[in-house]
Amino acid sequence: EGVGLPDVSASVLCSILGHPAGLRSLPNMQVLADLTALATSAAPVAQEFYLFCFFCLGFALFRTEAAKRLFQIGGGFSRKAKEGAQARSASGEISITKLRADYERRRYEQVLEGWGMLDQFTGEALTLVVSALLALGRPEDVGLFVAKAVANLPHLRQCVHETVASIAASLPEAPQGSHAAVALRDIFEQALYCLDQ
Repeated sequence: EGVGLPDVSASVLCSILGHPAGLRSLPNMQVLADLTALATSAAPVAQEFYLFCFFCLGFALFRTEAAKRLFQIGGGFSRKAKEGAQARSASGEISITKLRADYERRRYEQVLEGWGMLDQFTGEALTLVVSALLALGRPEDVGLFVAKAVANLPHLRQCVHETVASIAASLPEAPQGSHAAVALRDIFEQALYCLDQ
């Protein structure tokens, strides 16, 4: 039952193992086989225990200031970029010329991010952000954006017509299910009150 030894007599095994007792040492061999089986079954548990110990040791080691400084050498650029972005958002606002430059350079994500940091919210800025949404393929967000912008900045209500006109200007060359058509439909559904003047 168990160990997987070939069918050999006990006296031959005892002589191979160096036991002169012959058949009397058969129970000793069984104990040896049981200990071997126990050791092989305990090995995976011991391995998991060692892995757990090394994980805890590594966790404690890499939480130290020395390890943080050691691995921060390569990440200096990202930290500087984060600090620059935080300083820009905390200290300053961006102008419409920066927003326009980002749009002309096709940096549409930066146009969307720049909306929240504008120094003046104008109709041109509203149109640039809506155009950036269309360029990114997000026409279903246009109506909600316009509705929220007008709700938070009531002076933009009179500028919605300019935005709609700029979207409609691209309609003749666009196919029926284009982003411009979807955006106009979305403005009509979500921001119709802005068009009533």
